[in-house]
Amino acid sequence: MKKIFLLVKPFLISILVGLVIGLIIGAYQFIMKYVTNLSLYLYSNKTLINFIILIICLFIFSIANYFIIKLCPQIDGSGIPSLELGIRKYCKINYKFDVFGMIINSYISSFIGLPLGSEGPSVVIAGKLSKLVCDITKNKDDELIPLASGIGFGCAFLSPLSGLVYAFEEMFHSFKFINLIKGILIILSAFCIEILINKHFLLSLNNFVEIDFKTSYILILIMIFDLVIGYLFVKILITLKEFLIKNNKNILIKFRSFPLLIITFILNIYFYMYLGSGGLLMKENVINFNLSFIIFILISRFLLTIISGTGSVTGGLVVPIMSIGYLIGQIICLISKNTLSLPIAYFQYYSLISAIMLFGIITKTPLTSSSLIFTTILRSSNFNLILSLKYSLLPIIIVFIAIYLSKFTKLDCLYEEQMNLTLKYRKS
Repeated sequence: MKKIFLLVKPFLISILVGLVIGLIIGAYQFIMKYVTNLSLYLYSNKTLINFIILIICLFIFSIANYFIIKLCPQIDGSGIPSLELGIRKYCKINYKFDVFGMIINSYISSFIGLPLGSEGPSVVIAGKLSKLVCDITKNKDDELIPLASGIGFGCAFLSPLSGLVYAFEEMFHSFKFINLIKGILIILSAFCIEILINKHFLLSLNNFVEIDFKTSYILILIMIFDLVIGYLFVKILITLKEFLIKNNKNILIKFRSFPLLIITFILNIYFYMYLGSGGLLMKENVINFNLSFIIFILISRFLLTIISGTGSVTGGLVVPIMSIGYLIGQIICLISKNTLSLPIAYFQYYSLISAIMLFGIITKTPLTSSSLIFTTILRSSNFNLILSLKYSLLPIIIVFIAIYLSKFTKLDCLYEEQMNLTLKYRKS
C-alpha cells in the first residue's frame, strides 16, 4: 500500500497544486476585474469627489507600493526574472509575504492605470504557491514550480494549452513525459476551479469574419514593424535598467516610482481607455480612425511600459507588450484602408495577430505564441476547428519566421536579458 501511495503521490500533489492555483488566481483575476472597473469609473466620471478620491488613493498607494517592494524585492517588476533565477537555484524562492504583496501591488498598479498586466503576477503567484504546497507536503519535486508557473500563464489567458506550452518553452526549456502528465493534472484541476470564478477572456475577436487571403500582405508588414519595435523595446528597457542599477544610490532613482505614478495618473485623466494594462484597448476594433492619435497612444504606451518594466512597481509586461503590437496592427490596417480599401471588419483580426507576434518576438516563444493564436481564433469562431486552422496556420508560420529573424539582433528573450543583468551586477 505504501509503495502504491509513493507511486501516485507526485500526481496527487500535482492535483493539489492545481486546485490551490485555480482558487487563488481565479479569485485574484476576479477581483482585478472589479479594481479595473472601479478605476475606469473614477477616471471617466470627472467629478470633484472622484478626483479627490483618486488623489487620496494615489498618495496612499504610492507609499504602500514603495514599502511592499522594499519588504518583498522579488516582486519588483513582473517578478518573472526573479522567479526564474529561483528555479535555476541562483536564489531562494520566497513566498511568506510575496504572494500577498504581489497581489496587493498589482492591484495598485491596475488602479492607478499603469501599463502593467495581471498575467506576470499570475505566473509568479502560481510558482510561489506551488513552492508553498511542496514545503507543506514535504515534497522535494522542484520541477513542479516551473510547471505551476506556466499554468499560471494559462490561467491568466484562460488558455490551458498555452499554459502547458509556456511551462515547457519558457520555464523548462526542455521536455519530459512525466512532467507533461503532471502538467496536465495541474492545469485540469486549476481550470476546473478557475472557470467557476473567472470567465474573462483577455484575447478574443468581437466579431469573427472570414478573411480574404488577398490581404495577407498585411502580415508581412506587421512582421517588419513588430521586429523593429520588439528590438527597440528590449534594447531600451535593458539599457535603462542597467543605468538604474548603476545609479541605484541616487535619491531620484531610488524613489522613481512616485513621479511614474503621478505622470501615469495625469495621463489617465484624459486617456484611461487607451492606457492601463491594455486589455480594454484590445477590445477596440478601430480607435476613432485618427492615425495621429493612435501613434500618440502607441508612443505613450511604449515609453510608459518600458519605464514601468524597469521596476519600482509591480505588474506583468505580456498584455502591455501585446497592446503595443495591437496598436501597430491598427496603424497598418488604417493605412491599408485609406490606400487599398481594407475592410474595417479585418482590423481586429490582424491587430490581434500583431499583438501576439510582438509578444513572441520579445519573449522568443514561438510555440506559446502559436497556441495563443490558435486558441484565440478557435474561441472566436465558436470552436469551429476547420475555420480556426484555416485562419491561424498562416499567421503561425509568419510568427515562427519573425522569431527566427529576431535572433539575428543578438538580443535574447527579455526575461533572459533581465536575469543576465541581475547576475552581472550581483557578481560585480
